[in-house]
Amino acid sequence: MIDLDISAYRIDLSSLPPPCTPVLANIIKRHYDAEKSPGPSMERRALTLRTLHKHWPTTPPPKDSQDDAALEDYYDDLFDYLLEDDAPGVLIRADYSNDAAWDAFHAKLKDAERDILKTLVPSPPEDEAGPSTSTAPPSQSTDVDMEGGNESDDSSDDESPPTSIITVIDPALPEERQLFDKISNIAALRLINDVDLRPAPPRPKDVKKIQPPHPLIDKNDWQEIYTGKTIWIYDDKSLKDESVRLISSSGDVYGTATGDSWRAKVAHICDLQFNMTYLGMQVNFGGLDRWDFSERQRNLSESVA
Repeated sequence: MIDLDISAYRIDLSSLPPPCTPVLANIIKRHYDAEKSPGPSMERRALTLRTLHKHWPTTPPPKDSQDDAALEDYYDDLFDYLLEDDAPGVLIRADYSNDAAWDAFHAKLKDAERDILKTLVPSPPEDEAGPSTSTAPPSQSTDVDMEGGNESDDSSDDESPPTSIITVIDPALPEERQLFDKISNIAALRLINDVDLRPAPPRPKDVKKIQPPHPLIDKNDWQEIYTGKTIWIYDDKSLKDESVRLISSSGDVYGTATGDSWRAKVAHICDLQFNMTYLGMQVNFGGLDRWDFSERQRNLSESVA
């Protein structure tokens, strides 16, 4: 369990951010400090995004592939702590109207997570197996309560199985809930993950170029994408069927957008997350655009406001 007061919490990270495309790395190196100087203080992710949008590349991507680049200077961000545990997914509670419904959903999520984690614990060799008095589960999921300042110390070496599948963000204080209440897909991506650039998905010959250009779909043949945790959002629709939004960190086929989402039931969340992270499963619809159109429109409007 992680307890945090987001109004005061800061963390000093020594690790570098995820590698980014050379184009974005060059934009940051050339313009980040200039954007950082004037005006009110901004967190790293927000300032990086503003720098990218103000200096969006005017030429299409090169046809030859380029290796990712690492940034030499790395500034801390308020929400970097969410990247510290080994859970590949983050579930945000974005509706606070029914605690009983949330508690029931949360219990089912924890049960499903425990079932998966138990299967990952290797059995001891038969000649080493012996009686054991321990009945504790092999691991616990990580929840973010956002009220104090302590973090559980659950360290493991690189070869150990994951200790959690989903980190849950469930703020307790009203001023903290305002950050996540009814949050959009693109706002959640920008809050928790790091922005990057990639070439827009290939455009079929019979498909017209998106007009007007949009960073989340195609702008000068580039697309704004995000790297980091897989994000799930519990919203008002979750009260009816215990489904959540699964957020796409990049577009699928041409015309789809970064931040698109579809819904998954609570019974499938941990299984999907595990398969996407460790078994390489990809979510697509066989080349069809079956993502939630209303959420896409919300993202497109909000992202450039």
